Amino acid sequence: EMLMFNESMENPGGQPGSRKRTGWLLVLIYLGIWILSLLSFWFWTPADQVMGYVLLYLYILLPAAAFTVSLLICLYSCFGKWKWLWIIPSGVLYMLAPYATLSAANTLSTGHLYAPDFTLLPVGALISLAGMLTDALIRRLKCGK
Repeated sequence: EMLMFNESMENPGGQPGSRKRTGWLLVLIYLGIWILSLLSFWFWTPADQVMGYVLLYLYILLPAAAFTVSLLICLYSCFGKWKWLWIIPSGVLYMLAPYATLSAANTLSTGHLYAPDFTLLPVGALISLAGMLTDALIRRLKCGK
């Protein structure tokens, strides 16, 4: 089987509170990827390769990371019933990524302050929700066998 579920996945480390630590570790990993994407834009992306940055980071890496972290938060049962709150910061960070890169670069070059694109907030939240619902699907398929 592709995924094997057992008690060790439900409670990684087997210690009380280890699920919460695992959850915070997953959140920190996502924040690290998010910060790396910003640093990559500002320090390593030449002006003529911004479209490549957008495709790689904003359309592939950050959505994949948000989906995966959300899935793992649910698979490892991190944060209990509060796990669903992860959808909010996930959506906010997805919205802020282009704002802290593309919009900020436009602001610096034109002197005009741009507002964040709030339509990206629900997009990021839906990506996170998709990861969480994938967990529900996996668990349903597992129980159905």
